Amino acid sequence: MAKILVTGGAGYIGSHAAAMLSHSGHEVIVIDNFLTGKAEAIPKKAMIINLDICRRDELTEILTTERPEAIFHFAGKIS
Repeated sequence: MAKILVTGGAGYIGSHAAAMLSHSGHEVIVIDNFLTGKAEAIPKKAMIINLDICRRDELTEILTTERPEAIFHFAGKIS
């Protein structure tokens, strides 16, 4: 199975996507800044990284280290 990164993975849509991917056997990495998301919504098997995706250098380091095969992008602010 694939290693998949989910941004905004502690939010409503992101957590459901992360759960579906995890239950399908994928290795899931969740990035969220937890301003609105909830850690308990993230699947137990997922790696959790507390990070604002606007922190470009740190995000680049994670992408370089973890090398996900796919990214599901659900992070964003409601305006």
